[in-house]
Amino acid sequence: MKLLIDDAFPNIQNTEPPADVSFVSCDMTVTEDHHLVQYASDNGFRGVIFFDQRTLAQPNLCQKAKALGITLVAVSASYPMDARQQLLHNAERLRKLLRDAEPKVLVVYANEVRPFRLPD
Repeated sequence: MKLLIDDAFPNIQNTEPPADVSFVSCDMTVTEDHHLVQYASDNGFRGVIFFDQRTLAQPNLCQKAKALGITLVAVSASYPMDARQQLLHNAERLRKLLRDAEPKVLVVYANEVRPFRLPD
C-alpha cells in the first residue's frame, strides 16, 4: 500500500515501515492540498498523509478524497520530527485500518489512530 506524504515530513522513505506499506514523497511541486489528493488518485496511492490535522478541515477536501477513493491521514504533532516518529510508531495500526477499500479520514496520535471529527 502506497501512501503519499506531504513535504512537511522529514525524510521518511529510508525507514522501516511494516511490510506492504510504503511512504512516498510527492515527486512534483504540488502547492495545494486538493492537488495532492488528485495526484494521489492519478498515481495509484491509497491515501495522503498530512502533517497537521487542520488540513482535514479545509472545505471540500474530505469530500473530494472520498469521491476519488483516497484516504486522508493527518498526524497530530507539534514538530515534523515528532510527526515522523508518531507515523512510524503507528504504521501497523494504520495498515490494519486501511485493509478495506473504503476511504477514511484518520488522525494519528502518539499511541493511536482515530477517525477525524470536525471540532464543534
